This record gives sequence, structure tokens and C-alpha cells, in this order.
Amino acid sequence: MRTVTITIWNNKKLELFVEKVKDGFELWTVGIVKGQRILLDHHLTHDDLETRLEYTRPEDLIWRDADLSEIPAEKHKMAIEGEESIKRNSFWDSITRNLASKHFLDRDRKAIATARKAILGRWTDGDLTFYLEPNNKMQWFCSDHEHWLNRRRNPAPDWWDLSSVWELHLMANMNTPQARGTHVSVLHVDEKELHICGGHLNRIVHVFRREAP
Repeated sequence: MRTVTITIWNNKKLELFVEKVKDGFELWTVGIVKGQRILLDHHLTHDDLETRLEYTRPEDLIWRDADLSEIPAEKHKMAIEGEESIKRNSFWDSITRNLASKHFLDRDRKAIATARKAILGRWTDGDLTFYLEPNNKMQWFCSDHEHWLNRRRNPAPDWWDLSSVWELHLMANMNTPQARGTHVSVLHVDEKELHICGGHLNRIVHVFRREAP
């Protein structure tokens, strides 16, 4: 059995335990809920996470040997449901599904309040640049119309919000019948970098860097 710990929401930890089984892998996900370390999810996957999974770049996740005794006995209902799927020999694939249990982790109100202030400013990945202003206003500039976060953005978003579950909402024509938009999960934000989920098959986050005003 192998394990890795992923830091999300700036200071929370999600532990993944993986063991090779016939035709795939068995995955356990562990985290803190109501102050207690519990099993959040347990299912089968075809994804070879240790070999393929990245955080921001290849080989930046540190895996180690682990023992089954490290997995807590207390189970979340999602883990119980996942174990029913194991009995049916069902496999759940994709990074989104394998990390879905992060939504059940305890949240830090002070951390999200700090993040809402830190996320203000101008961010870019070289192709897409957006400026998050106070009062939920935003500006959006993209040179690559095929950028995964820019596709079908017509009109471009001009309103934003960071929810208490670390979802960045991007909206156009807010408060009108023509309102449309999307949301992406934020895993980290500080003075230099903004990490949002998406854009890559095996990479957890897409990195935007702060641009000088």
C-alpha cells in the first residue's frame, strides 16, 4: 500500500491510500471531519495515481509506503456507499471523482476570509489574464480562445465570487435573465499564486501567477 498527502484550501490535508488489485487499484481517502480523522471515501479506480497524478507538475507528490492500520475505522457515508460499489466491482475513474471527498473536510472560516482578500488582483497563466476587483467586479482578457477556462465565454465574465466551499464563481450578465457562467474549485491562493482545479487530465491544479498592477 502507498499513500500521499495533498494540501488543499491552503491548510487542510487530504490523504490518499492506494493498493494494487486485479484490473486496477483500491483507493481510500482520509481527512478531518468535525475534528476527527475519518475514512471519507473508498472505491475502485483504474487510475494509476502514483504514476500519473500530479499537483502542479510531474513527480511533485511525495508517496511513501503505508499500512492498512493507518486507515481509520470511522467511516463517512460516502465511504460506505463506495464500498457498496466495490462489492459490485464498479470502478470510478477521473481525478474529479477520486478527489470528490474533499468537499466533506472541515473548513476554516478564517482561511476563507483571508483567501477572499488574497485573491483580489490580476492573475495570469500567459494566455488568460483576469483581474478580480472589489465589489465582485472583474475584467477578462484571453489570447487563446481554445483555453479550457475560456471556451464558450461569450460574453466574457464580469462578475466573480469565492464561496465558503472554495468555489470561484465566474459570471457574465449577473442579475439579468441572460446570466451565465461557471465555477471552478480553488485549492490554494497566496500573494504569488492561485491554484484552481481543471485543465489537465492528470494534473490536479492549473496555476495562475499574480501580475503586477
